[in-house]
Amino acid sequence: MWADTIFIVIISICTALFGEGLTWLLVYRTEKYQKLKAEVERQCKKLEKKKESHGEMADRQQKKKIEREEEKLKNSNRDLSMVKMKSMFAIGFAFTALLSMFNSIFDGRVVAKLPFTPLSWLQGLSHRNLLGQDYTDCSFIFLYILCTMSIRQRSARQRGDGIIYTRFPPEPNGHLHIGHVKALSINFNTALNYDGRCILRFDDTNPETANPQFYQEILEAIEWLGYKPYKITNTSDYFEDLFDMAFMLIKQNLAYVCHEAVLRLKFRSVEGFIDPVAYRINFTPHCRTGTRWKVYPTYDFAHCICDSMENIAISLCSKEFENHRVIYEWVLKSLDLPMVEQREYCRLNIPYNITSKSSIKKITHLIDGYDDPRLLTIAALRRRGFSAQIVREFVSSGANDYERLHEISRNYFDSVAPRCFVVFDPLECHVINFKDILG
Repeated sequence: MWADTIFIVIISICTALFGEGLTWLLVYRTEKYQKLKAEVERQCKKLEKKKESHGEMADRQQKKKIEREEEKLKNSNRDLSMVKMKSMFAIGFAFTALLSMFNSIFDGRVVAKLPFTPLSWLQGLSHRNLLGQDYTDCSFIFLYILCTMSIRQRSARQRGDGIIYTRFPPEPNGHLHIGHVKALSINFNTALNYDGRCILRFDDTNPETANPQFYQEILEAIEWLGYKPYKITNTSDYFEDLFDMAFMLIKQNLAYVCHEAVLRLKFRSVEGFIDPVAYRINFTPHCRTGTRWKVYPTYDFAHCICDSMENIAISLCSKEFENHRVIYEWVLKSLDLPMVEQREYCRLNIPYNITSKSSIKKITHLIDGYDDPRLLTIAALRRRGFSAQIVREFVSSGANDYERLHEISRNYFDSVAPRCFVVFDPLECHVINFKDILG
């Protein structure tokens, strides 16, 4: 039986690879598919930009324009799906032919033992043409279909086929504040709107500031806000790859070690960048990798490479990184890595309030810690009594007025809070004609 099981798994792998080859031949390499895919990506970016610029403040005319863009995107996605369906007929025919051929060989034979008893409506397939009442006996057709579909789905996930990936990359060196909620909202909602996935990546390239405490606190804040990352990664997971790529640039004469003992990229731009630093020496032990590394990559070098390696569809950053886009694209192009689009959005700055992590650090010793209710950290907002829904709605509204946060809060609690009437210091009184009033 085990020989049959192994043989069927091998057949399933071959069938899945054959299906992937047909799909590539009939769909992915065609000019029509590539043009449609590029058009869908362009429309997605255009639509997101319009939604971001107008938000809930859009007037009727702007909303109609957004609706038209959404309709165009739906049509393009439909056309893209129709192109993909071309391969389904060929794969279906090949799959049916192979299934019939091997089923004639293994029909009526127990090819594996299932670790569970299938549901009654599945037993007709899993126990097909088998003798006896042991429903953990597995038929060829059930094992073949199960293995083939699993392999193809795993292959599609690894390839990122049709899946939009975004990422939220906080530094584990401080507490999240309301400005981070905007970044969270944009990245997670972009993935959600297109049935994609958002990765939480801790940008821990600085061993002096990366703190194990903040890894857990950031994750708890994200979960409190109602967001669930597809997976959690760290830039430090890629230190080996980043180091190898830095060597690759040196060998290509695109980077050099200067007299300051830092690695610089041979890159200049009109934005004012002259040989930006890619690596610097730092003997501080890292909280995750210990003392293994004595050199660490900079944000400009590591960020774009990690985005490309994680199949990120679009790198969404705040406006402060707009000028850094040229470095981002240059590094990916120089290393011949898959290109990722970087696009920027405005930071959430609230007048007369601190929304900078470094500035909050400077004053925490003067106040009641990072969760002081006067701050706009996530912990402070929670302590003050704002719910996650209120904070998310405020960010989604596109407002930057602190009074708007209170307005949303009042409207929210007005709909959910129970009403109570209280009389302080009541006076005792006797109604002498109470019985007369009752009649």
